[in-house]
Amino acid sequence: MTGFIQFYKSGGWAMHFISLTALIAITIIIERIIFLMFKASMNPESFMRYITKKLRDGDYNGAIRYCDSIGKPLAKIIGAGLRNYKDDIRDMQNAVDEVGLAEIPRLNQRLNYLPVLSQIATLLGLLGTIAGLLKSFTALLTASASTRTMELIKGISITLNTTFFGLSVAIPMLLLHAFLQARADGIVDDIDEYAVKIMNMLQDIKKD
Repeated sequence: MTGFIQFYKSGGWAMHFISLTALIAITIIIERIIFLMFKASMNPESFMRYITKKLRDGDYNGAIRYCDSIGKPLAKIIGAGLRNYKDDIRDMQNAVDEVGLAEIPRLNQRLNYLPVLSQIATLLGLLGTIAGLLKSFTALLTASASTRTMELIKGISITLNTTFFGLSVAIPMLLLHAFLQARADGIVDDIDEYAVKIMNMLQDIKKD
């Protein structure tokens, strides 16, 4: 811990801004993990098996209640289709699309901030690097012989520490963004797939 504190102090002012960037990113990442992994995630195959059984038994209200009890994006969208099963296919599609337009953007909410924050952390590290180089060159030109070495060391510390810290923040941020984006895309794919399946199923039942 003492080593990190010394490393942090040696990096100068840029370290504070990189830390602030990291704190914002961590807050977004934690919120998105909770939402995508727990609040929005579900087993679509198990869900559809239950819905299919209810529909084959003619228990539309039971299927709707089951969707309402789950309350996740896929369930809400399927529930919208079930509520309009007596209407024609276009009305059912409109109902599904309306709920989808409200639910799907929530899956990608704030994810686009992470690449931006990653770039900011990298650029702040670069800015700190330039500040360290300027400090080193200034020491070569203006510092006395007795203090020149120490000033050079301080400038080099700023250069190396801010670069290292900026990249240490930016790289995990990009990896976590890729993971969370893939998770959100997977849920959207499930919504697209099973919304089409439920529409086809309701249409087939109406024909029978």
